Amino acid sequence: MNHIQHVVVPGTFDPVTLGHIDVISRARHLFPQVTVAVAESRTKRGVGTAFTLEERVDMLRQALDEQGVSSIGGIRVLPFTGLLVDFCRELGAGGVVKGLRAMTDFEYELQQADLNAHLAPDIESVFVMSNPGYGYVSSSIVRELASLGSDVSTLVPPCVAIKLREHFTAEEGSGTVPVGPVRSIGGGQHGRQLQRARGAVRRPDGGHQLEPCGRLQHCAQHGRGRAGHALWHRGTL
Repeated sequence: MNHIQHVVVPGTFDPVTLGHIDVISRARHLFPQVTVAVAESRTKRGVGTAFTLEERVDMLRQALDEQGVSSIGGIRVLPFTGLLVDFCRELGAGGVVKGLRAMTDFEYELQQADLNAHLAPDIESVFVMSNPGYGYVSSSIVRELASLGSDVSTLVPPCVAIKLREHFTAEEGSGTVPVGPVRSIGGGQHGRQLQRARGAVRRPDGGHQLEPCGRLQHCAQHGRGRAGHALWHRGTL
């Protein structure tokens, strides 16, 4: 059996988190060459990504430099569109590395690995368990927290925290709330609180859509911002 020399670590990285950086670093310790593949994901969540493909590639490169991972060598970041297995073949990569945080990750990734094995039996799927310190961290959770004005500096590299702050400050300044399905930070009571906090309304298809809330402007005028707006929806203000 030939040893795998080159692997791809794919993802949307919208935005890149410290959990992503951990997986990339560990992949590099296992394999001589790692390509981090940033997927275009135009239709992700039905509304596309928060950051453009170019922004996500740039953030990843900056983040790897900040965290000292780039200095290891053998790591590059590239954008890609189309099938992952086709991209791997173009690069001559022999494997795909994914991080697993929970059983929900495993079920999804197993399905993807089975499909990739059907399309490209010569490309191996490799899974690494999440660092316990990052098991709860995801891009969607980071976006939700940042949109509510929370500090995410312990979840993402410094350059990403800055970009998130700029992104949501610009949205709040425009007086609009991003429209799209509410997902991520679980269901149940906590999920419903987030849906109310983000001004979500139920669509006919059963999903939730974000719409501007008149109270958001009121909270902003009183110096509460988006985080204060969330507390008002939860009955705290």
